[in-house]
Amino acid sequence: CPDGIDLYFENVGGDVTKAVAPQLNQGARVPICGYISNYNDEDITKAETPFHILKQLEHVPEHRFFVVYEWQDRYDEATRQLGEWIKEGHLKYRESVGEGLENAPELFRGLLRGKNFGKQLVKIAEEEI
Repeated sequence: CPDGIDLYFENVGGDVTKAVAPQLNQGARVPICGYISNYNDEDITKAETPFHILKQLEHVPEHRFFVVYEWQDRYDEATRQLGEWIKEGHLKYRESVGEGLENAPELFRGLLRGKNFGKQLVKIAEEEI
């Protein structure tokens, strides 16, 4: 990121946060939704969370943990805006797609181990239009 990062949606933690953190611009914002890299830790109280990593920076970005339901009253507005940004190419996403409901448990375990990229989906049938 040659121009740095102004907004980083934190959902992973660990090595990903450590790689992103030095690239955050002064005044950056980091909404923290989770840190899945620590979910399998034996003692989560000893985990190095995004809060620990971000507070070590010279310019600590604005950051806080949030729950999506805080914004439930703006769901329709957000859905319209996000759809528009996707169509315009302003918002990009990646997803991993696994095949078959019978593979869902293993795909879920892979999700917790970081084997997927982006959103993990399970395709259970051909789409009918």
